[in-house]
Amino acid sequence: MTLFCTSTARGALSFALALVLGACTTTGDRYPSLAKRDAERYYGTLQPVSPDAAAPTIVQPDTQLSQKLQSLRNAGAEAHGEFLAALPQIRTTVQGNTGAEMGSDGWFVAQTAISGLESQRGRTMTALAELDRLYIAAQLEGGAREAIGAVQQEVEMMVLAENAQIAELLGLLGQ
Repeated sequence: MTLFCTSTARGALSFALALVLGACTTTGDRYPSLAKRDAERYYGTLQPVSPDAAAPTIVQPDTQLSQKLQSLRNAGAEAHGEFLAALPQIRTTVQGNTGAEMGSDGWFVAQTAISGLESQRGRTMTALAELDRLYIAAQLEGGAREAIGAVQQEVEMMVLAENAQIAELLGLLGQ
């Protein structure tokens, strides 16, 4: 006698076989417990920091570093000034092409203008990158972090302002 299995019978047979084979699996003793381990438990007490702990000393920059910081501040300010000087003309170009279809001549002209402005922003970011490098070196070597950080923050504010202007122009262009 030939036994013909329908798809329903095959499905039921597969399900029953899976249940039977599932019962043959090993016990859970091969796996670690999920209970808290001793190392995860809290032991001991914390001691508060004594209030007489000396405040970190502020390291004053030497003459060479002061000149370098002034040079980077000036470079960032000069680049930012050039960015701001170019902004009105580029804004006019972008506003004149607002709503232009992506890939059209008007869109290309506006996108090229914004790219020029992004390139100008790169000069300000170069000064910021050098300040970041100096700050990290001062952090590692115990240098004049405060002086570097102050100039770094000034230049970073310039870059953030430039980023906001570029984002606004890209928004006008529909990107």
